[in-house]
Amino acid sequence: MQQSKIILTGLLSCFMTKAALSSTPLWSIVPILAGGNNVQIATHEIKTINYKITNQSSKAHTLTFEAIKGITPITVGTGVCSNPFTLPTKNSSCILSLQITGSQLEGAISKGPRICQIAHDGNPNPLQCYQPSEKNSLHISTLSLTIGDNFGGGIVGCLGGAPYLNLVVASSDNSTNIPWLPSVFLSFPTIPSTVDGASNTAAYVSSMRTIGAAMGYTQAQIDSLIPFSSGGTCSTSTEGGYNDWFLPAIDQLQCLYNNRVAIGNFDLFKTYWSSTSLSSGLTQSVDFSLGQISSNTYATLNNVRCVRVLSQ
Repeated sequence: MQQSKIILTGLLSCFMTKAALSSTPLWSIVPILAGGNNVQIATHEIKTINYKITNQSSKAHTLTFEAIKGITPITVGTGVCSNPFTLPTKNSSCILSLQITGSQLEGAISKGPRICQIAHDGNPNPLQCYQPSEKNSLHISTLSLTIGDNFGGGIVGCLGGAPYLNLVVASSDNSTNIPWLPSVFLSFPTIPSTVDGASNTAAYVSSMRTIGAAMGYTQAQIDSLIPFSSGGTCSTSTEGGYNDWFLPAIDQLQCLYNNRVAIGNFDLFKTYWSSTSLSSGLTQSVDFSLGQISSNTYATLNNVRCVRVLSQ
């Protein structure tokens, strides 16, 4: 009788051990940043969430991400999981990098990502999938934005169309009655993009530094001039805690004019600078009383309203 009890106890212990082992996921899915799985995203935003996938078994596993509309695996980069991907040994791992496209989501998400074993037929095995704990699962909420909303350190100024027309604009004029370029610069290269104010502004500041140095100015002297120029006003702005402001290109500035009432705080009797310079000595601007595009000399005194890409 005693021997039977010992055998029964041993069997129960064995079963319990197997059950405990079987309840341990064969691979773990943990966000790289604590809380990084909680994201609020606007329709025109793209964001990234990263998870670490780790093999917790002694066998190799070939795995794949179960598709979610609006979420796409990024498969290029050091240590990044391909799709599908193989974790060959215990504790081997890779980074599951997920790109979230706000415009493609079908609403809020509070599950996943589910990572499934690839079966012999090459398809995901629905009976062998794991996802993070509820705490670590994707928690994505959507935010609907309209022109004039406070967002991203300023005001939503442009939405829709090409990516370069998704813009946040500063809440008020960054400068008034300012020349496009300080008068000490006797010549300056053209900056021709009509759509990309960010690259225009970067080229503008770079040219100021290069030409200023060639003219004999010290770096400190050039740095003191930059904030008092149209492009420099924006490149040095930290409004709303952001440092990626730029002077809008002419098409971007025209969009701001079209939405001027919803945005607010424009001086409708003034002309505003763009970063587009199509010919030496002249830069394009928009008259906010009439909406007309014109070319002004560098020394003309106009207003500046900076923008940044609507991304966060």
